[in-house]
Amino acid sequence: MNNERMVSFLRIIVIAILLAVVGLYSVNYIIYGGADPLYIRLSSSILVVLAALNLLSTRFRQDSRWMVYSLFFAVAMLFGSIGDFMMAGLIYLTPDAFVNSVIFFGIGNVFYILGLRTISPLLVRQPEIEISALERPRLNPILGNLILLFLVVVVTAGAYLLTVVNPFDPFLGLAALSCAVLLASAVAFAWSKFLDELPLLFKLVIAIGFALFLFSSWVVGVRTLTSSDFLDSFIVGITYVIGLLLIHLSPAVVAEPES
Repeated sequence: MNNERMVSFLRIIVIAILLAVVGLYSVNYIIYGGADPLYIRLSSSILVVLAALNLLSTRFRQDSRWMVYSLFFAVAMLFGSIGDFMMAGLIYLTPDAFVNSVIFFGIGNVFYILGLRTISPLLVRQPEIEISALERPRLNPILGNLILLFLVVVVTAGAYLLTVVNPFDPFLGLAALSCAVLLASAVAFAWSKFLDELPLLFKLVIAIGFALFLFSSWVVGVRTLTSSDFLDSFIVGITYVIGLLLIHLSPAVVAEPES
């Protein structure tokens, strides 16, 4: 068994373990009626391993393009996992656990943006070739990307201002908003891949994954800062883990077959 096949085998095992943890998380919720955050911290740690295997896989394939992508995503997941432990108050940077987690999630979101940008920049320019009017795309790719970025960021910022930011104590809400704007930018980068020549499965995986990630982050903000009984923490955990799993499956779905 060569190195690439070994990594692929290990990746399947890690995904199976992660799904087993999600299953236990669900069973625990059904039986005891509570969403134990221990399963979420365990899941994020397993996702760090998955991200590292993705990087190792691209290294063995000597695929420099996806190697950089996987590297940025692995670093992003590492910061996100640390953010989970900080949210639980197990690791401290400042006395406020929420602020600690926002800082590390924000840094992780920056690395997600950098990773997505390596695949195709947001302001992508088409080759200057002669094409007929019928072949010319209806929407300029640069304009399309900018419109998408603007809409996603504005909608996200509006949702946070209306539901997360407390006007009587705005500091934590604005901190969460700044982190959310970074994540919304990553979502726009992910969705903009539908304007690029990439495999459809890859586009669907990162589009759905980042959407779930953004949704779970918004629910956490609402539950933490304004309404503790908003939705259920189980929903947060499921959307968070499944979203990140889809995000970190993306390098695998574009893996080139071994020659």
